[in-house]
Amino acid sequence: MTTLIVVLVLVSVGVPAAFAFAHWHLQKRDRIRLRLHKGRSRLLGEEIEQRVAELIQYDDELLAPALFDARGALDELHVAMMDRHAHIFNSHDLAHLQRHKIAIQQHALSQLLARDISEQPSAGDERDERQADSTESDASEAPRDRQERIEGLLDKISESQKTPPRGRRS
Repeated sequence: MTTLIVVLVLVSVGVPAAFAFAHWHLQKRDRIRLRLHKGRSRLLGEEIEQRVAELIQYDDELLAPALFDARGALDELHVAMMDRHAHIFNSHDLAHLQRHKIAIQQHALSQLLARDISEQPSAGDERDERQADSTESDASEAPRDRQERIEGLLDKISESQKTPPRGRRS
């Protein structure tokens, strides 16, 4: 039983001693952290005061050249953007005209092929040949007019490709 009493005394003294030691250790750690935070706060306060003093003493005339350069660069970027925008619009227009040109040429080719197929004379029909001769003179004039119009459009397209794109400036 004496051993039991000794164990109980040791436990009753040891447990509060361990709690006291842990509490003392946590307080010590908190004091160190508080000291570090105080030092950081003081350093940040000094730096803020220094920056405020610099801002108060800063001359606005020092900013004027940088502001002028920045505005000039912004204007140049705006002009370059407008030029690029105009070039993109011109490219879209050119692509549309080229698609239209291809469609016209495909249509003309299909008409020529259809006419060539229909103009092949049948073996026993001379009347069709006479009608073909009379319509051939009319038909040869229509493709020439159409061909001239197509060539005129193609010439205009090629001229527009040769001239540099004009951009809007504002």
